[in-house]
Amino acid sequence: MWKLKTSMDEWNCGISSINAGKKRVRLLTSPPKSSSFNLTYPDKKYKTIVIDPPWNLPVVSPSHSQASFKHTGSLPYPTMKDEELHKIPMSKFADDRCQLFLWVTHGTLPLGLELIKSWGFKYHCLLTWDKTKGITICGFNRRTEYVIFAYKGKLDVKLKGLSIPTFFREMSTIHSRKPRIFYDILLKSTPAPRLDMFARKIHVGFDAWGDQVEKIKPLEVFS
Repeated sequence: MWKLKTSMDEWNCGISSINAGKKRVRLLTSPPKSSSFNLTYPDKKYKTIVIDPPWNLPVVSPSHSQASFKHTGSLPYPTMKDEELHKIPMSKFADDRCQLFLWVTHGTLPLGLELIKSWGFKYHCLLTWDKTKGITICGFNRRTEYVIFAYKGKLDVKLKGLSIPTFFREMSTIHSRKPRIFYDILLKSTPAPRLDMFARKIHVGFDAWGDQVEKIKPLEVFS
């Protein structure tokens, strides 16, 4: 067990491992929800980092005319302001030679490009997830999400037979749940250790960090 301290209170948070055949999955727990986001970040260095930030965006739905949109509430988890995202201390847990996969939407792509620079990474390419379905907002059917790939140090992606495609398709399920195929690809093509930040599900080969892990459904481990 190890302790995480916030400015408000002291929390006991553990690191647990889950067997999945011969592979292991490590779950890093963070403090409970807090509007101040005084989080204790991972205490080890990672060569591959996947991050799906809790963007400070309203929930929207298309209007009847599909030419505009309206606010319908807030997300079911705490979000972070732009300045808080810029202050994520990536250098504390990103290895000197590290690959970054940053999930963005159509609206957060510009901010995502700013973040990789402030975190000390260099842009390389953009990956596209076809969710096979989407809602129409302002005249555009938004059925895709994106992953900014950036790196620092030397680019370290396996090139022979295990290349990472810039386009992949898998039907979306629940809000913020990312596709299994994405993690399957990265498990074969990126160096360990790997970190999944603000994770919603535990995946083999990745340390999962965040306070929303496995809250939607009972524990499932992808093998």
